[in-house]
Amino acid sequence: MRETNDMWLATNFRLRRANDFQALETFALTEVKMQKGGLSMDAIEALMKWQPEQMAAMLEGRPPPPLPAGLTPVAIQQMTQSLPSVMSSAESGPTSPPFTANARALESSVVQEELEALTRDHEGLIRCVAASSA
Repeated sequence: MRETNDMWLATNFRLRRANDFQALETFALTEVKMQKGGLSMDAIEALMKWQPEQMAAMLEGRPPPPLPAGLTPVAIQQMTQSLPSVMSSAESGPTSPPFTANARALESSVVQEELEALTRDHEGLIRCVAASSA
């Protein structure tokens, strides 16, 4: 469980810090879908860091670690019930690979101009989504 959680947390970290618009857009849209389901990415990440520690403590007969800040047993129960449906709806992100700097298609000035416009549009969409979720 810890290894799976660590992989998920690392993926989220890379998506948060990505420099391509598709990854940023996927992360932003997933976060908005989670918020519509009453969840937040930060709360889920905190839960995923806490949960393996709690399970290890239980197995070893130790007291559980304190709950992450802002989480209650009721909130954790709600998250575990609604997370699967929210995450399954978030799986419909982009499927095409991002352009690379040395792609042959970028040799065309028309393609370069269109890509720059598309990138600006997506950056605007990400800012708009982030502003609406704040």
